[in-house]
Amino acid sequence: MTTEEGHSVRHIALDALRWLLVLPAAYGAHKVCTFLLPHLFTPEELHDFGLVWFLSTLAPAWAVIYGGAYTAPHYRIPTAVILGILYGAGVVAVVVGAFVYPESIGELVGGHTTWLVLSSIVRLAATTGACVALAEQERKDK
Repeated sequence: MTTEEGHSVRHIALDALRWLLVLPAAYGAHKVCTFLLPHLFTPEELHDFGLVWFLSTLAPAWAVIYGGAYTAPHYRIPTAVILGILYGAGVVAVVVGAFVYPESIGELVGGHTTWLVLSSIVRLAATTGACVALAEQERKDK
């Protein structure tokens, strides 16, 4: 069975399923990076240099963009931008919430607002960088 444009119903159903899975894929990629990266680096020397902090801040933001955009069947760049906006809004909301409700910051990051602000800047930069890298990759592939 085909539609007027010549697409099979199966193809349309699979596309719809992939669109439904964009946000769960982005979220899942973020969680995999968040939980996996700190366990990859066990030597204390790496913890002292902040490498684990940097990677565990950078990689999940990057994974959100790539995980969601590559799940989408079409329009990867607009999908990446929308995911970046959603992720960025979440990051900003956490920072604003920490300053509006300072008693909550103690539970979140041990009371260190500097860490929260710096990691948020890294996350926003990583999100932007991932969108730009994906756009460049898509441009080269065409």
